[in-house]
Amino acid sequence: MDLSLISTADLQHLQAGNLQQVSTQALQYLQDGTPPQYYGSGQSVQAIGNNQMAPTGSPQAQAANSPVSGNTFGENALIGSGAWFTDKALAAQQIAASSAPAGLSDLITGGSDAARLAQYAADKRALDAPVNATAGGQFGQLATGALTAVPLAGVPGVATYGGAAAVGGLYGALTPTTADESRALNTGVGAGLGVVSQYGGNLLGKWLTARGSAPGLTGAQQAAADAGGQLAMRLTPGQKSGSVALQQFEAKLESQPWTSGPINALKAGNQTALNRAWAGAIGEN
Repeated sequence: MDLSLISTADLQHLQAGNLQQVSTQALQYLQDGTPPQYYGSGQSVQAIGNNQMAPTGSPQAQAANSPVSGNTFGENALIGSGAWFTDKALAAQQIAASSAPAGLSDLITGGSDAARLAQYAADKRALDAPVNATAGGQFGQLATGALTAVPLAGVPGVATYGGAAAVGGLYGALTPTTADESRALNTGVGAGLGVVSQYGGNLLGKWLTARGSAPGLTGAQQAAADAGGQLAMRLTPGQKSGSVALQQFEAKLESQPWTSGPINALKAGNQTALNRAWAGAIGEN
C-alpha cells in the first residue's frame, strides 16, 4: 500500500490514533485499496487514467505522465535509434560552431552559437532521458551505432587497432556536449573503447574460427555466408550471428526512412559484388 496517496493530515490523524478525524477517502483506501481523491483539501491531484487520481508528483503520477508510458519495446527502440541520429547531427553542428568566427548575432545577443547549442544539448538530453532509461531505448541506441559502423568495415585499415581507434574517436567526437563537458575527453574515451572493441572482436573471431561456424547458423547458412565472403559480400550483425531478434530489429530499421541508410548501402554493395561475379562468370568485365 502506497501511503504517499494519503494526505499529510490523514497520516497525522492515523499516527495519533484519532480515526474520527481521518477522511472517508483515506479510510476507504485502507479498507479496499481505492485511491483517495482529495478535492478541496489543498492537496494537488491529477488524473492518471481509468478514472483514477493521484497526488501530483507521486510515483503513480510521474509514471502516467512519462512520454514513453504505454510504449512497446520496439517503439522505444525506434525512438532510441532516431535519438542516436539526431545526437550525431547536433554534435556536428557544435563542432562547426566552435570553429566558426563570431557573427553579428553573437555581438548583438552577447552569446555564441556554441553556447546556445550546448544548452540545446542539455535540453535534448533531458528530453531523451525517459526513453534512454528503457531497455528498448538503450537497445535502439546501441544497435544503431553498431549497424552504422557496418559500411566502414570495407574501408582499408579499419580492422586494425589504429583504424578502430580512429572510428571510436570519431563516434566519441560526435557526442553532443553541454557547457561543462569536454569533446576532447569524449574523443579519447571513444578511441580507447574502439581499441578495446577491436581486441574483443579479434578474440571472438579466433573463437569462431576454432569452433568452425558462427553461433546460431546452420550448416547451409554458414556455407552461404562463406560463399558470400568469397565474393566480397558483407553480412549484417544479425546475419553473422544468426540472431532472430537482431535480424528483426534490422528489418525495422530498414523500413524507416531515417534509419535505412546503412542497411541499404550494405545491400547495394552486396548487389554490386554479385553483379561483378556474374559478369565475370559469363566472360563480361
